[in-house]
Amino acid sequence: MFFDFGQSSFIETDRKHDGEGVVHIDTLDNFFKGKAAPDLMILDAEGYEEFILKGGKEMIATHHPDIIFEINKTLSHDSLTEYIKGQGYTIREIEGDHGRFVNAIATI
Repeated sequence: MFFDFGQSSFIETDRKHDGEGVVHIDTLDNFFKGKAAPDLMILDAEGYEEFILKGGKEMIATHHPDIIFEINKTLSHDSLTEYIKGQGYTIREIEGDHGRFVNAIATI
């Protein structure tokens, strides 16, 4: 698998992208079934972090990976942080205030 960091693509291809294609979506719980779970998750999903975490509820509850995520302070992040705390995590900033965004880590 090719990881094109910074370009938002996990697709290995030698053809040009025309903006169309099929995207397969799965939950973290389904994806990690029968596989080793991660020790660390880094999420930057433009506001969809909570949905991703809810799709991995079983894996997260069993394996307790550390989670690094970004908080956009101009948007309400109460739901995301409360959900993470509700799973037994403690949240702390890992990068100081640089305007709207704060990077945080959640650990058990």
